[in-house]
Amino acid sequence: MSFYIKSVCVQGYGVEDAIVKFTKGFNLIEGLSNHGKTMIVQFIEYAFGGRNQKDSLSLNIDGARYTTVKVTLQTEQGEVELSRNLIKSKSTVRVISQDKRLLSGDYTANSSTDKKLNIGIALLQLIDMPMDLYLPKNEKRDPGHVSFNVLKPLWLLNENDMPKAESVILPSSNAGLFLSSLLYLLNGERIDTYNWQEIEKRRIVRDYISGQIEMAEHKKAQLKQKSSGDKTELQMELDHLSKQLDEISGLVTSKLAKSKELFNQMSELNDKIVAADVTLSRYESLKGQYISDIKRLSFIVDGEIAFENIEEPLLCPVCEQPVINVENETKHVEAAQKELSRTLALLNDLEQATDSLTEEKLSLQKHYAELEKERNAIQTELNEKLYPRLDKIKATEKDYREQIEVMSQVKIFDDLLENWSSRINELTDEGIPEKDVKFKPKQELGEKFYADMGDILNSLLEKGNYPKHHVATFGQTSFDIMINGKKKAVSHGKGFRSYLNSVTVMALSKYINENALYKPEFLIIDTPLEGLSEKYSENPNESMKHGIFELFIDRGKSYQTIVVENPDHLPSDIDFKSEDINMISYENEEGFLKEV
Repeated sequence: MSFYIKSVCVQGYGVEDAIVKFTKGFNLIEGLSNHGKTMIVQFIEYAFGGRNQKDSLSLNIDGARYTTVKVTLQTEQGEVELSRNLIKSKSTVRVISQDKRLLSGDYTANSSTDKKLNIGIALLQLIDMPMDLYLPKNEKRDPGHVSFNVLKPLWLLNENDMPKAESVILPSSNAGLFLSSLLYLLNGERIDTYNWQEIEKRRIVRDYISGQIEMAEHKKAQLKQKSSGDKTELQMELDHLSKQLDEISGLVTSKLAKSKELFNQMSELNDKIVAADVTLSRYESLKGQYISDIKRLSFIVDGEIAFENIEEPLLCPVCEQPVINVENETKHVEAAQKELSRTLALLNDLEQATDSLTEEKLSLQKHYAELEKERNAIQTELNEKLYPRLDKIKATEKDYREQIEVMSQVKIFDDLLENWSSRINELTDEGIPEKDVKFKPKQELGEKFYADMGDILNSLLEKGNYPKHHVATFGQTSFDIMINGKKKAVSHGKGFRSYLNSVTVMALSKYINENALYKPEFLIIDTPLEGLSEKYSENPNESMKHGIFELFIDRGKSYQTIVVENPDHLPSDIDFKSEDINMISYENEEGFLKEV
């Protein structure tokens, strides 16, 4: 046993709880119209995460004081309570679970989020199905997430679908996903799905890698043309060149150091030569000054000697007054002679110093010339021998390194090509399907499925007292019951379609319960005999009513069966108050909900 519905409870503010309890066998909800029978079924759907639109519930939520619906499930491991707020169609479903397969907590009736899992997906655990089940939802194999609500045609036939002319077990939406789920229920095998957006991305990646492989092959061929020899031999030659380069570089460094040392010495000598030139220039100026002083002093001495022999006049030639002969107090001749002698001595010393300094300057210039010659020789050796050898070694080394680099690049391209080839092989191995390869789940079910369904339908119709001389088959294209090879809408009215749809749902449920690995065992059918009392070309008799309820009662012996029906549709010859039937009646003024 997977699980069965134990109770439905609706609560609110200032109103008495409305509760209905079920058994795991046959449960009949009967009562007059507008007494809330269908609401019980809708509340079960709602708690399971369905009926999300505000107007999808028959209850006028805005005018009612009921706020919460609670549906209790009974599993082999304990009770599971599903609670959902009715106000503004809240999407959260709170679960209190004794079953370790379904954890307690908040779930959502909408798409799963990071925080909340969809309740329909979570309920799959109660029939031991995986929650990560994605199956094809159309012929292109686009993936759809399977949930308990996708399996709804297996456990619910509601009142609105009861007289449906098309297949009642093939939903108008997600039909492909339902059929894929049916296949999975039977054999437990996952069916490949194709996310075409991802497939297109894979195609783009595959084409890109193919282009890269082609470019890499071309580049690799170009690189191989540039390389020659063996990488090991090239590396040995490169090591030898590196040693020569180190040797020549060391020699160049030594020569440059020597050249720098000579340059520093030449700079010092040049400074001394410049200083000597400055000093000689000063000596020359001082010599001129001495010569001028000698001339001046010689003039003074010569003048004094000349004036000693001149007789002085008695009268002044201007005023004709007597001239007073004043004896000179100081004689300048001696002083001038002394100064002249001293200046001549200084001039002689200066000429000696000048000669000495000139000789020293010549020595400095000679040494400078020798150093310059030596430095020029070093520079010539560098320019004509060492630098060319160094450049040649560097060029050869560069060429060898480039060849080794080319070989390394070739190796990189080899690795890339191997990686890309492996990746493109993976993409090819994964298989990128063509868009015209269609998935046909009806065909995948196989001929035996349709044959067995036909046998079950004929058996149920016979037990259900359906008029004789009618052979039932299960059509692959219509995925529906066929009577004498014709669709039920051709010769059957609303009442007969309701009867046949109920039988078809029970037939599929029976097939699943007998053959499938996973099965929602309970079944809810709302108003199976709606319209059956109306007059048609083929008037049904009371035996059909009796027969279909015998099918319900018989099913209830093995699996939970919940049937909703009006009292005037019930067959009169069945005792619904027997111990095997849980009869829930709403025939007085109050229905399921006390205040609506």
